[in-house]
Amino acid sequence: MEWPWFLWRLGHASLAWVCAGSAIGHLAYFSCLGKIGCGLVLLNAGLVSAQESLALVPDPDGVQRAIIVMDSYEFRPNQLVVERGKPVELTLRNESFLVPHSFVLDTPSGLHLVEVSLGGGDTTTVRFTLSQPGVYPFYCDEELLFFPNHREEGMEGHILVR
Repeated sequence: MEWPWFLWRLGHASLAWVCAGSAIGHLAYFSCLGKIGCGLVLLNAGLVSAQESLALVPDPDGVQRAIIVMDSYEFRPNQLVVERGKPVELTLRNESFLVPHSFVLDTPSGLHLVEVSLGGGDTTTVRFTLSQPGVYPFYCDEELLFFPNHREEGMEGHILVR
């Protein structure tokens, strides 16, 4: 899905156009420097991030299945919608080469339901059933030395149970 172009005025002679794709933003910064000339810098650094949502439909065997990709401080998709009382099976795939990630799923009140860690390149499957409607947050709680943990860097999402 293409998003419209937005025009931002940054200063007297500076313009920025931001175009948001499905998960990565593109920023084209055009700065006119009076008589000196004009410069154009194109950045593709994930400056605008769109939330990815997926409504799960039970398979013929009644299981709601999805694949969640873990990479560079994000989950894809980061929002799931499931039916209460039906099993949920998530295949978790860490696409980071060296960086470990975790998947922690909490109840709406903050109790841990699922907690699993994956090394770089690893894949695992978790299965659980959510019987109460509500919003169940999930996140990565990995932390390296003096850096903020991955959740603080935005690696989180939620499951909406209907």
